[in-house]
Amino acid sequence: AYPDMLQVGVRHGLNYYETRSHFGGWAIVSSPLTLSHDVNDDAVMDVIWDIISNREVLAVNQAYYGDSGGVYASANQTTRLYSEDDDNFFTDLPIYQYLSKPVDAKTVAVLLMNSDDEERKLVANFSEIPGLDCQPNDCTYVVRDIWNHVTLGKFHQDWSIPVSSHDAAFIVLTKTTSTLRNRMEEPATSLY
Repeated sequence: AYPDMLQVGVRHGLNYYETRSHFGGWAIVSSPLTLSHDVNDDAVMDVIWDIISNREVLAVNQAYYGDSGGVYASANQTTRLYSEDDDNFFTDLPIYQYLSKPVDAKTVAVLLMNSDDEERKLVANFSEIPGLDCQPNDCTYVVRDIWNHVTLGKFHQDWSIPVSSHDAAFIVLTKTTSTLRNRMEEPATSLY
């Protein structure tokens, strides 16, 4: 089963960060990315174009390596999200959720979603991410931010970032060939 209607570009309801999180959530679980906005509305297209045309996010959506992706961790604490139009319509969500999807034998995509009303530091612990081969002395991955098309470097054991309210960090982790003791080294080249 796939998630319901994709809300990207719909005139009411989602701000830029919520739109980006929503699109990333659909992409990482291999859902069909059926857009329902008015493609003739230049104002909407200007806001969402960098989200819906992101080739790295689209590549994650289209990749299949034995698993279509899903939630691997979430907070026990919840937050209540209300409808913009109706305070009687709400949903309770974990304040954060972490999703993953294998892309190939050495690569896993990870979406760290912050549903809270405040910025939160989110941490991707490599040993907890399904599909990563993380041994005590060999747990180093190249981290690439696919929202911003930037390789952040090599990280050992984990990677963390402050994530704005209702936003998400979308990264791709690729196994390195050597063990590192340093927290970070020089950035690698693009994965795509």
